[in-house]
Amino acid sequence: MKRRRLAFQLTPLLDLLLIVIFAQFMEVNQASQQNQEVFRRKEQDLERQLWELDQRTAAVSRDRERSLALLSQILKRSAADLNDSELARLATQGVASTARHLEVFTELRKRADLWNLHLQDDGVCLLEIGETVTRFKATSAEIVAAELVKVATEIDQPRGLVVILCSHGNARFKDRLAVEDGVPIAATRIREIYGPTIRVEFGLLGYRVNW
Repeated sequence: MKRRRLAFQLTPLLDLLLIVIFAQFMEVNQASQQNQEVFRRKEQDLERQLWELDQRTAAVSRDRERSLALLSQILKRSAADLNDSELARLATQGVASTARHLEVFTELRKRADLWNLHLQDDGVCLLEIGETVTRFKATSAEIVAAELVKVATEIDQPRGLVVILCSHGNARFKDRLAVEDGVPIAATRIREIYGPTIRVEFGLLGYRVNW
């Protein structure tokens, strides 16, 4: 009689134990599926970033080829004889020698408002226009664009040519993307503000030691 009563009382305990084991199994299975989804999203993000990097690399190569073609045509001409478009192109894409570089920038400073935008290691942008230096955080492309447009609206009498020269230190890839994407947006908006009488150009000069 005692043995039957003990067996009768153990049955619900075994059922409860099976339920607990099954619940734990489902929890582990669900967690595994969630981890797989996280890994899948990270893999997709990485693939997208690699694709964007490939596109940017291809664009840089095309720009370099066009720049070399332009240089071959105008390298023998004096910087003073170049029109604003050619001068801005040389300044933003680089030149063949240090002497030529100095010649171009000397002439550029006479004709244009030269904006030096440098992204530091800590993600802070330094914008130098003459003796004025403005600092802002490169949080996103939209913020970079908004800061540059704000500066543009505070300049009373801009010259007929505005050239934005961008460089960076050992900044994070995310911050560099914010600047590289934000400057073209800013250039478009500044052109709309200044109108057709003022030309706005920009160039990505790449790595440079921090100021």
